Amino acid sequence: DALVREVLEACSAIGPISQQQALRLVLGMGYNKESAVSKWRDVVAWRQAEEMHVLRSRLDDLMCGEASVTFANDSDVYSKLFRGCPCALLTMDERPVSVWNAGATNADKVTSLPTEDLKAWSREVFEYADLWVTKQTERTRRLTGYVQVYNMQG
Repeated sequence: DALVREVLEACSAIGPISQQQALRLVLGMGYNKESAVSKWRDVVAWRQAEEMHVLRSRLDDLMCGEASVTFANDSDVYSKLFRGCPCALLTMDERPVSVWNAGATNADKVTSLPTEDLKAWSREVFEYADLWVTKQTERTRRLTGYVQVYNMQG
């Protein structure tokens, strides 16, 4: 608790951070305060440059709505890179499960997928998953995560 409070305080000077984010930083950076603060500096700069607050707000609206969720360029990613099902299943304790059929990669089509399209898709998918586990952690008051399943055979 003390280390999380120290990281929370230090990181707050860089950019807004929740207690949950501070805890995840502490865990992810091996309980090293300096590494956690340095990583937060990088995260804040990247999120500002990519205007992630705008994307997160849009995804939050989608998550709370009735419409099915799709991500930027998903049909191109799934037809040219690999088949995937982000956040398609739930574990028994309601954590999202994504299934990636990495073995289905079509090497002939991979180079026809523009890098910026892949980056946009990736930002949306992983921001959506982060938003999901953030809300789930707030709701249950238990730190949670998501499950990634990689099917290397197809």
